[in-house]
Amino acid sequence: MGTARNLERRIERLVDGLAGVMFGGPLHPSELGIRLLREADLGIEQEPAGPAVPSRYILTLHTAQQVPDALPRHLELLLEETAMERGWRLNGPASVVIEHSDQVAKTEISCRSERAPGPRPPWGRLVPQSGAPFPLMYNRVLVGRSVECDVSIADVGASRLHALIWREGARIWINDLNSANGTSVDGGAITKPTPIDDGAVVSFGPVTFDFRTP
Repeated sequence: MGTARNLERRIERLVDGLAGVMFGGPLHPSELGIRLLREADLGIEQEPAGPAVPSRYILTLHTAQQVPDALPRHLELLLEETAMERGWRLNGPASVVIEHSDQVAKTEISCRSERAPGPRPPWGRLVPQSGAPFPLMYNRVLVGRSVECDVSIADVGASRLHALIWREGARIWINDLNSANGTSVDGGAITKPTPIDDGAVVSFGPVTFDFRTP
């Protein structure tokens, strides 16, 4: 129920953000938001880091449907907020493009999606005891010794896929992925998803970081 209510509030903010802006035609801004998120939900794929959704969406409307220039950006923010709330991973920056076509009915919203991987603005950092910090760009971040991890630790004490850090439900979480040497937060070993805050000391086996949010 809470997730449904949060989604409703995000849709309401989308509409409020476009208040006073011309939106001519039979469709309402909220309908585009609902269609976008339905396409994202249908596009969920299970990756090593967990559920991931496409990051690029193309909405096609009838040529008679007028939309404000600001609408794509509002829809991108809606997607970003929903991904963070639901724990989805976006493998690239959120992108929404609106096109028009006479081949689409006046009350229809055609939507297609693409994976479109690419860098994203970091939302957090793992700061080692020495050396450069590791930016956390994706909503679900794999940490481990594998070069395919988002944060690759060059230490034999770390497992190939050691731990996962992600945002979901307005919190930041960390979980150990059955690693050989365990994961700890502020000195305590964790065995289940555990919330962390800015300034937490996180250890992956023998390797320790300070967790920071911008």
